[in-house]
Amino acid sequence: MKPFDPTKPVQYRNGEKARIRFTDGNATYSGTKHPIVSEGEDGVLRTHQTNGKWGIWDDKDNYDLINIPEKRKLEMWVNVYGGKDFCHPSVGHYSKTKADESASNGRIACLHIVREYEEGEGL
Repeated sequence: MKPFDPTKPVQYRNGEKARIRFTDGNATYSGTKHPIVSEGEDGVLRTHQTNGKWGIWDDKDNYDLINIPEKRKLEMWVNVYGGKDFCHPSVGHYSKTKADESASNGRIACLHIVREYEEGEGL
């Protein structure tokens, strides 16, 4: 699991939306620094350790901050050919122009493939 990153999209462990207000606070509880301050949908401000932990105990808490998986977009162009070598899926191109430049005789189509995914999806 990747370490918590307050610069990436976040939410509370319970699924509630959260917003990082600042990361240079000086709150300390039982000797543990809580420099991150978040604001929930209800307007309540909460302090967190650098790892996103809300409390001072090791248990997971509903108000721990966690990173939300970021959506990414895969976009490519694939040349399709007639006959037994109908397509070369391992040869995707980042633009239609590049697909056109690499096309050989017999191309019957050029597919534009767009797919949104989250990091780690499908693994």
